[in-house]
Amino acid sequence: MQITWKVVGMTVMPNLDGKTDVVMRVNCLISAVDGDYKASTLMMQSLKFDDGQQFVDYQSLTEEKVLEWVKTQGVEESAQAEQFVQEVIENQKTPPVVAIEKPLPWLK
Repeated sequence: MQITWKVVGMTVMPNLDGKTDVVMRVNCLISAVDGDYKASTLMMQSLKFDDGQQFVDYQSLTEEKVLEWVKTQGVEESAQAEQFVQEVIENQKTPPVVAIEKPLPWLK
């Protein structure tokens, strides 16, 4: 199963502590493919700007760097997103048995 992450949007604070265009929220699309089976989900991760960390100018950001922030600051959320797409694919491969309601036989 191949899982891919893609940044599909970012929200910035125009000015924060003397910095411009500070990324505060990232929207990601997490997709999984296993043969003919596909699944995806959206994830929104808020980021915390820390004065101690090295600031990266908005124009210098790469998708790789932003995804590193998302996965570092949202460890649990990232794991849940990946687990979700994996479970969707497993359910496509082997659909779960679910209970259904049937009409009462004596009310025909």
